Amino acid sequence: MQAVKMVIAILILVIFYSCNSYSLRKDMLQSNALNALNYPKVHDNQIIFFKKTLIYTDDNRLLIKRHRILKLGNDLKSAPEVLYTYDRSLEKLLNCEARVLRRNKKVAYYKLKDFHTINLSNARMISDAKIRLIPVADVLLEGDIVEIISQHEQTFPELGSILSPAEAGTHVYNSEFVIEYPVNDSIYFKITDPKLKPIYSHNEDCKRILFRLKTHNKLSDENYFNYKNKETAIYINKQINAGNNDKPSWTEFGNWYLQLINQRLQATPEICDLAEMLTKNLHSDKAKMDTIFQYIQKNIRYEQEYLEYGGIIPNPPAMILSRKYGDCKDYSLIMYLMAECVGLNTDLTLCYRGRGIQFYDDLPVSQFNHMILHLNYDGTDYWYDGTNRTGISGITTADLINQKGLVIKKDNSRLINIAESGENKIYISGHLLKQSNNLNADLRIVLSSQYAIDFFYVSDYLNSADFSNYLIDWVHNTLGSNLTILDLLWEKNAGDFTIFLKTEIPNSIIRIDSNSFVSLKKIFNCLLPDQTIAARDEKNINYYPDYGRINIELQFPEFLPAEAALGEDIFKIDFNINLPPGPFDSAAKIPFIERYNKILEDYARIYKLRIRG
Repeated sequence: MQAVKMVIAILILVIFYSCNSYSLRKDMLQSNALNALNYPKVHDNQIIFFKKTLIYTDDNRLLIKRHRILKLGNDLKSAPEVLYTYDRSLEKLLNCEARVLRRNKKVAYYKLKDFHTINLSNARMISDAKIRLIPVADVLLEGDIVEIISQHEQTFPELGSILSPAEAGTHVYNSEFVIEYPVNDSIYFKITDPKLKPIYSHNEDCKRILFRLKTHNKLSDENYFNYKNKETAIYINKQINAGNNDKPSWTEFGNWYLQLINQRLQATPEICDLAEMLTKNLHSDKAKMDTIFQYIQKNIRYEQEYLEYGGIIPNPPAMILSRKYGDCKDYSLIMYLMAECVGLNTDLTLCYRGRGIQFYDDLPVSQFNHMILHLNYDGTDYWYDGTNRTGISGITTADLINQKGLVIKKDNSRLINIAESGENKIYISGHLLKQSNNLNADLRIVLSSQYAIDFFYVSDYLNSADFSNYLIDWVHNTLGSNLTILDLLWEKNAGDFTIFLKTEIPNSIIRIDSNSFVSLKKIFNCLLPDQTIAARDEKNINYYPDYGRINIELQFPEFLPAEAALGEDIFKIDFNINLPPGPFDSAAKIPFIERYNKILEDYARIYKLRIRG
């Protein structure tokens, strides 16, 4: 009897050990399968297999499995991305295994315990997230194959998921995307690449949708008329509320998020006392909100946080106020609660920071990386972003212009367009004097409203010498790559940032026979993108330049137009454009393209001049 009990105990231990040391090795591709992979045989590092699987369970969990294989080329240092996996705050790492197939046919296996762990906290970020790194980077050789499989669990399945080979890097071959879900569930998805076709299968336990893509090369974002995230992607969501088989909506998403952060939505007496003290002598909602915003900017330090659930849930408001730091969600929450204390009707708003990014609104799949606060006052939308750190109230940074924001409101969450400020402008004025074939310029450059925000922030962040170098780089990258900087000063006003620039513009005067020629394009060769577009090229086009509202007034005291009579005023160039950012749909794109191409022609026009006297 004692022997039987011992055998049973050993069996239980074996079973327990087997369940808790589950290996992914059975999922690794065998040699014959590896040899069957189709990819170009070159010396570059190549992702020769990439598979991402979403597994929805009966109890509404979402498991994520990633399987990547890297064929090493001759530049080993440029191929680290497949050598690690993340343990993110919203994706908990359950298991990870890897193997290295060496050219000499030897095989090395690695389990999670073998991986090096690197914490992602640094000078700019507080984080629980970690990198798990395979400790083989120093022993890899050209021709080796590295295979790594990881399993994560997404903390909030309601956020939805995005499948894209872009996360595997560039030059990806043999990509597969799989969705597995219970037979009684419904899965909704949107495909952004028509080459991807769903392949359906099922058994009595689950349904399966497979997508295959033979190759994927990361697209360039240099074309101003393409979306910057025009990547192959599949957006997936299932019903947010269990038992509800209707297609999920943004209203449902907003209600879910409000419920998720419900315990954070209660203001403490200290928060209300502070809000009332700050606004007691103010009468308009806008003035009260501006004052709250400016107080938060001056008294709460920005720290990017990725603590537990830190990617989506703000910290408790009392904690934020007492320790005096937080991230965008913390800033927005404190402003929201203070506004509520003094009777202001504001809305938390989720958005994506990054100008020119397409937002897909067909499915409520989280495409957000930022939170701001919305106030509608007298029919005008105002936006408060505590992370701007500029003191300019009620407007967003330029990278949020024309982006979609999800205004969170009980039973009425909705997408709203974050409009460009009507005061946005870059204004360049000054005098130009000839110096042989060069021009010497004394310029005044004024950036207003959203265009000024980055300059306000960076000028506070950097010391004077580094900020001066920052401005010199900006001048070369934005105005003219060939400008020689002779002197540079700057000043900050309420909503404007002004640069005073003395510069030489080499070879800007072209002499042919007795005539001199000059053009704005020759002086400022970087200010506008040098690109024309035909109306038939795209169904929808997008215009996201650095600056779309430009006014230039330049005087040439030593020149007259060639046909001018003596005694006329000095030669002047007035150039004014007012191009809003895109996107422009089929109906609006043709007049926009015609207007844009005409502006490029005017910008590049050659003026024939004569020397005064």
